[in-house]
Amino acid sequence: MKFKLVYIVHLVILIITGCVYFLAIHRLINFLKLGGFDGYDYYGAVYLIQRTKLLFTVILITFPFIGIFFKNKYGWIFISFYFYFTIWNVVFQFCKEGLDDLESILLKMFFISIFGLLEVIMNTKRVSLFYYKTDKDKLLGFNIISFAIGTCASLFFTV
Repeated sequence: MKFKLVYIVHLVILIITGCVYFLAIHRLINFLKLGGFDGYDYYGAVYLIQRTKLLFTVILITFPFIGIFFKNKYGWIFISFYFYFTIWNVVFQFCKEGLDDLESILLKMFFISIFGLLEVIMNTKRVSLFYYKTDKDKLLGFNIISFAIGTCASLFFTV
């Protein structure tokens, strides 16, 4: 089996998906225990979903996870929209929190750089044409679609 550049992108998505799912389950269990709900009841779970955006995060990370298994334009769009979503989410946090803490600024710049690099990898010819079978002529349109979906999801998430 030959190493492909897209495997780096897939590995990052799998790691992020595992972390988000684990943290979501852990947060759900802790919230139910601290909330005084007896056992794991339906009303406690609904209350948690209403109070936090836990379900929204889990649903969003599921799209690029599903996109790993599609070797066509839909897989490419699912993965790219998540990268655009993450970049815009970090940018919106910049605007919300300000530029006070140097450590926070460097960490956010690191995440923007990493996800920007992953998006550049997704747009290379070896990945977009040879792996996802997306023509170069259609790639700009798919980038615009992914950018619009990622930006709208990020705006929805921050509001």
